[in-house]
Amino acid sequence: YRYNYFFDNCTTRPRDIIERFAGGKILYTEPEMSVTFRDLVHKCTKPYPWMEFGIDLLIGNGADSSIVLRQQMFLPENLMKGLDAAIVLVNDSLTYPIVSSKRTLIQSTKEAGTESRSWSSPMKLGIVLLIHSLVFAICGIIFRRKFNLFFGLLFLQAALAGCLVWFVALLSEHPCTYPNYNMFWLHPFYLLAVWGCFKTSRLIKWFHWSNFVLLSLFLSAWSIIPQTLNPAGVPFALSLWVASGLYLLNVERLAYRIHKFK
Repeated sequence: YRYNYFFDNCTTRPRDIIERFAGGKILYTEPEMSVTFRDLVHKCTKPYPWMEFGIDLLIGNGADSSIVLRQQMFLPENLMKGLDAAIVLVNDSLTYPIVSSKRTLIQSTKEAGTESRSWSSPMKLGIVLLIHSLVFAICGIIFRRKFNLFFGLLFLQAALAGCLVWFVALLSEHPCTYPNYNMFWLHPFYLLAVWGCFKTSRLIKWFHWSNFVLLSLFLSAWSIIPQTLNPAGVPFALSLWVASGLYLLNVERLAYRIHKFK
C-alpha cells in the first residue's frame, strides 16, 4: 500500500482493523492537552537533533494544527494508550472496555528522552558557520577579498537543501509538506549565487538583492510566521544573509571604482 506516515502507516492500519471488527463504535477518551503532529514527532526525535531539524525543514504548517486522539495514533505508544482507555458502544446502550487485560512481554532497557549534547548539533554548527561567515565578511571588507570558495560552498549546500525542500513540498505526495515556509530561505535559486561567485552579471546582482531583502523580511517575521520553524535555522539563514550582503557590497564597490576611473 502507499505508505503515509501520519494517516496510513503500520500503526493506523491495526487501529482500523480493530475498529472494523470491534462489534460497535469505539469511543476514545480525548486527552486534556491539545497537541500537533509536530509536537508528537519532536517527542520522538528529542534525542536526535539532526533528525528533528531535518524533519522540521520538510514538513510544513499542516503539521501544526491540533489533532484528536485518533489522529495521534500514528505512533504505537498512542495507539496503546488510546485503546487502553477506550470503550465500545453497542446498540447505543451497551458498553464494554475494548481492552480486557494487558501484559508486558518485553520491557525496554533503553532510557527514553535522553537529549543529545553533541557539539555537532544543528544549532551549534549553525552558530559556528555564522561566526565563520561574519569573519570572512569582515576580512573581505577590510582586505577587499571575496572568499569565493567559502561562500560558493555555502550557497551550494543551501541550493542542494533547497532542491530537497522544494521537491518534497511541490512534487511529492507526502502529507503536511505544503505549504512550507522554509521554502523562502532554502531554495534551488542559490545555484545562481554559486555561479555568481565566478561570474558577475545583472541577473546575479538582481538575485542577491532579492535574496537579501527576502531573508531580511523572513528573519524579521520569524516568530510570527504561521509555522513552527526550527530555531537552528536562524544562524544558517543569517549566514546566507551575510553572504548576499557581502556580494552586494563588493559589486557596489566595484561599480564605484569604475565610475571614479571614468
